[in-house]
Amino acid sequence: MLSFSMSVKLVFTTSNHLVRKIKWKTLFLIAVSLCISAPGCHQTVTFSGKDQALETVFKEIKKQTGYFFSYDHSILKNAQRVTLELKEAEIGEVLSICLQNQGLDFSIMEKKITITKKVKRKSAHRRRCN
Repeated sequence: MLSFSMSVKLVFTTSNHLVRKIKWKTLFLIAVSLCISAPGCHQTVTFSGKDQALETVFKEIKKQTGYFFSYDHSILKNAQRVTLELKEAEIGEVLSICLQNQGLDFSIMEKKITITKKVKRKSAHRRRCN
């Protein structure tokens, strides 16, 4: 009776350890898979230009990556020109640099990049208690 109890405990302990190993390996594989399939995770752009219009930069990103852009042309009317010297930079990094201080934002969904006006957050009003 004693030996049966010990062997059951040994099997349970060994299988529990094995299950934990399998869970960690599975979690690791899922994380790697998501990064590989995530848009922009591995897409890079090389661009060099002085005083370029945003539309020019967007066309070059599309040419190099196959990503499509969606935006209202009127929001780019007042956009400042940009000077870039980037080598193998990720799409998100390139767009962040281009849209910095422009009042514009971007989102990437699959192979589509959407450019929008930045939404201004309303500031919270504080009440004064007398």
